[in-house]
Amino acid sequence: DRMGSEDKITRLLLSGARRNPKRIVYAEADHLDVLKAAQIVWDEGIGKPILLGRRELILELMDEIEFDPTDVEIIDPKSQKQRAQREEYAKHLWEKKSRRGITYFDAKKLIRERNYFAAMMVETGDADAMLSGYSRAYPSVLKPILELIGKEKGVEKVAATNLMNTSKGPIFIADTSINIEPTSNELAN
Repeated sequence: DRMGSEDKITRLLLSGARRNPKRIVYAEADHLDVLKAAQIVWDEGIGKPILLGRRELILELMDEIEFDPTDVEIIDPKSQKQRAQREEYAKHLWEKKSRRGITYFDAKKLIRERNYFAAMMVETGDADAMLSGYSRAYPSVLKPILELIGKEKGVEKVAATNLMNTSKGPIFIADTSINIEPTSNELAN
Protein backbone atom coordinates (compact mmCIF):
# COMPACT_ATOMS: atom_id res chain seq x y z
CA ASP A 1 0.00 0.00 0.00
CA ARG A 2 1.57 3.24 -1.14
CA MET A 3 0.11 5.32 1.66
CA GLY A 4 1.39 2.95 4.34
CA SER A 5 -1.07 4.02 7.01
CA GLU A 6 -1.81 1.66 9.86
CA ASP A 7 -4.59 3.81 11.25
CA LYS A 8 -7.96 2.09 11.38
CA ILE A 9 -9.88 5.21 10.29
CA THR A 10 -7.67 5.66 7.25
CA ARG A 11 -7.96 1.97 6.33
CA LEU A 12 -11.75 2.14 6.61
CA LEU A 13 -11.91 5.27 4.42
CA LEU A 14 -9.62 3.74 1.80
CA SER A 15 -11.51 0.46 1.81
CA GLY A 16 -14.81 2.23 1.21
CA ALA A 17 -13.30 4.34 -1.56
CA ARG A 18 -11.87 1.26 -3.29
CA ARG A 19 -15.25 -0.48 -3.20
CA ASN A 20 -16.95 2.47 -4.88
CA PRO A 21 -14.42 4.83 -6.52
CA LYS A 22 -15.87 8.25 -7.31
CA ARG A 23 -15.16 10.59 -10.22
CA ILE A 24 -13.10 13.42 -8.71
CA VAL A 25 -12.45 16.58 -10.70
CA TYR A 26 -9.10 18.21 -9.85
CA ALA A 27 -9.63 21.88 -10.68
CA GLU A 28 -5.89 22.68 -10.55
CA ALA A 29 -4.40 19.61 -12.23
CA ASP A 30 -1.72 21.62 -14.00
CA HIS A 31 0.15 21.95 -10.69
CA LEU A 32 2.65 19.15 -10.06
CA ASP A 33 1.61 18.45 -6.45
CA VAL A 34 -2.05 18.27 -7.41
CA LEU A 35 -1.25 15.93 -10.27
CA LYS A 36 0.81 13.72 -7.93
CA ALA A 37 -2.21 13.50 -5.61
CA ALA A 38 -4.40 12.48 -8.56
CA GLN A 39 -1.81 9.86 -9.50
CA ILE A 40 -1.91 8.35 -6.00
CA VAL A 41 -5.70 8.27 -6.09
CA TRP A 42 -5.56 6.52 -9.48
CA ASP A 43 -2.77 4.09 -8.49
CA GLU A 44 -4.53 3.17 -5.22
CA GLY A 45 -7.85 2.67 -7.02
CA ILE A 46 -9.67 4.97 -4.61
CA GLY A 47 -11.01 7.38 -7.22
CA LYS A 48 -11.25 8.22 -10.90
CA PRO A 49 -9.48 11.53 -11.53
CA ILE A 50 -10.76 14.09 -14.01
CA LEU A 51 -7.97 16.60 -14.63
CA LEU A 52 -8.84 20.26 -15.27
CA GLY A 53 -6.30 22.69 -16.64
CA ARG A 54 -4.06 23.44 -19.60
CA ARG A 55 -3.90 20.14 -21.48
CA GLU A 56 -0.35 20.54 -22.83
CA LEU A 57 1.03 21.37 -19.40
CA ILE A 58 -0.83 18.49 -17.73
CA LEU A 59 0.50 16.03 -20.32
CA GLU A 60 4.02 17.37 -19.83
CA LEU A 61 3.75 16.99 -16.04
CA MET A 62 2.21 13.52 -16.37
CA ASP A 63 5.19 12.48 -18.46
CA GLU A 64 7.57 13.94 -15.86
CA ILE A 65 6.06 11.84 -13.04
CA GLU A 66 5.41 8.79 -15.26
CA PHE A 67 1.64 8.98 -14.80
CA ASP A 68 0.26 7.28 -17.90
CA PRO A 69 -3.29 6.05 -17.45
CA THR A 70 -5.09 5.70 -20.76
CA ASP A 71 -8.58 6.53 -19.53
CA VAL A 72 -8.07 9.59 -17.32
CA GLU A 73 -10.01 12.51 -18.75
CA ILE A 74 -8.17 15.82 -19.25
CA ILE A 75 -10.37 18.88 -19.71
CA ASP A 76 -9.27 22.41 -20.52
CA PRO A 77 -12.38 24.46 -19.73
CA LYS A 78 -11.20 27.31 -21.96
CA SER A 79 -10.40 25.16 -25.01
CA GLN A 80 -12.42 25.14 -28.22
CA LYS A 81 -12.94 21.40 -27.70
CA GLN A 82 -15.01 22.12 -24.57
CA ARG A 83 -17.19 24.78 -26.20
CA ALA A 84 -20.37 22.68 -26.27
CA GLN A 85 -19.93 21.64 -22.64
CA ARG A 86 -19.19 25.26 -21.65
CA GLU A 87 -22.35 26.41 -23.44
CA GLU A 88 -24.43 23.73 -21.70
CA TYR A 89 -22.98 24.63 -18.30
CA ALA A 90 -23.40 28.38 -18.91
CA LYS A 91 -27.04 27.86 -19.82
CA HIS A 92 -27.56 25.78 -16.66
CA LEU A 93 -25.86 28.46 -14.54
CA TRP A 94 -27.88 31.25 -16.16
CA GLU A 95 -31.17 29.39 -15.65
CA LYS A 96 -30.27 28.76 -12.02
CA LYS A 97 -29.08 32.31 -11.23
CA SER A 98 -30.83 34.66 -13.68
CA ARG A 99 -33.30 35.83 -11.03
CA ARG A 100 -30.31 36.89 -8.93
CA GLY A 101 -28.92 39.17 -11.63
CA ILE A 102 -26.63 36.81 -13.56
CA THR A 103 -26.91 37.44 -17.29
CA TYR A 104 -26.23 34.77 -19.89
CA PHE A 105 -23.06 36.69 -20.82
CA ASP A 106 -21.96 36.63 -17.15
CA ALA A 107 -22.68 32.90 -16.95
CA LYS A 108 -20.58 32.23 -20.07
CA LYS A 109 -17.71 34.23 -18.56
CA LEU A 110 -17.92 32.57 -15.13
CA ILE A 111 -18.06 29.02 -16.47
CA ARG A 112 -14.64 29.48 -18.07
CA GLU A 113 -13.22 29.71 -14.54
CA ARG A 114 -12.07 26.31 -13.31
CA ASN A 115 -13.86 26.36 -9.98
CA TYR A 116 -17.19 27.22 -11.62
CA PHE A 117 -16.61 24.60 -14.31
CA ALA A 118 -15.66 21.95 -11.71
CA ALA A 119 -18.60 22.82 -9.43
CA MET A 120 -20.94 22.61 -12.43
CA MET A 121 -19.53 19.16 -13.25
CA VAL A 122 -20.58 18.05 -9.77
CA GLU A 123 -23.93 19.87 -9.98
CA THR A 124 -24.82 18.17 -13.29
CA GLY A 125 -23.55 14.72 -12.26
CA ASP A 126 -20.53 14.73 -14.60
CA ALA A 127 -18.34 14.32 -11.49
CA ASP A 128 -18.99 13.13 -7.95
CA ALA A 129 -16.61 15.46 -6.13
CA MET A 130 -14.14 18.26 -6.74
CA LEU A 131 -10.79 19.20 -5.26
CA SER A 132 -9.48 22.73 -5.40
CA GLY A 133 -7.75 25.33 -3.27
CA TYR A 134 -4.10 24.47 -3.88
CA SER A 135 -3.23 27.76 -5.57
CA ARG A 136 -6.44 29.74 -5.27
CA ALA A 137 -7.85 31.71 -2.36
CA TYR A 138 -10.37 29.78 -0.29
CA PRO A 139 -13.29 32.18 -0.96
CA SER A 140 -12.79 31.83 -4.73
CA VAL A 141 -13.06 28.04 -4.31
CA LEU A 142 -16.03 28.05 -1.96
CA LYS A 143 -18.18 30.67 -3.73
CA PRO A 144 -18.88 28.60 -6.89
CA ILE A 145 -19.65 25.53 -4.77
CA LEU A 146 -22.19 27.40 -2.66
CA GLU A 147 -23.69 29.17 -5.69
CA LEU A 148 -24.02 26.09 -7.90
CA ILE A 149 -24.37 23.11 -5.60
CA GLY A 150 -25.64 24.86 -2.49
CA LYS A 151 -26.32 23.54 0.96
CA GLU A 152 -28.48 20.55 1.76
CA LYS A 153 -32.01 21.44 2.80
CA GLY A 154 -32.15 22.25 6.50
CA VAL A 155 -28.43 23.09 6.73
CA GLU A 156 -27.83 26.62 8.00
CA LYS A 157 -24.04 26.82 8.05
CA VAL A 158 -21.31 25.17 6.05
CA ALA A 159 -18.10 24.05 7.70
CA ALA A 160 -14.82 22.42 6.80
CA THR A 161 -13.28 19.35 8.40
CA ASN A 162 -9.75 18.14 7.77
CA LEU A 163 -8.24 14.79 8.67
CA MET A 164 -4.58 14.96 9.61
CA ASN A 165 -2.61 11.76 10.17
CA THR A 166 -0.06 12.33 12.90
CA SER A 167 2.43 10.12 14.72
CA LYS A 168 -0.11 9.93 17.56
CA GLY A 169 -2.95 8.92 15.24
CA PRO A 170 -5.56 10.75 13.20
CA ILE A 171 -6.77 14.17 14.24
CA PHE A 172 -9.90 15.79 12.86
CA ILE A 173 -9.64 19.57 12.68
CA ALA A 174 -13.03 21.20 12.28
CA ASP A 175 -13.89 24.52 10.75
CA THR A 176 -10.44 25.94 10.21
CA SER A 177 -11.41 28.09 7.25
CA ILE A 178 -15.06 29.12 7.12
CA ASN A 179 -16.59 30.13 10.44
CA ILE A 180 -14.15 32.18 12.47
CA GLU A 181 -14.49 31.46 16.20
CA PRO A 182 -17.73 29.45 16.04
CA THR A 183 -19.73 29.06 19.24
CA SER A 184 -20.00 25.66 20.90
CA ASN A 185 -23.64 25.43 19.69
CA GLU A 186 -22.57 26.15 16.10
CA LEU A 187 -19.91 23.44 16.32
CA ALA A 188 -22.38 20.95 17.79
CA ASN A 189 -24.85 21.57 14.96
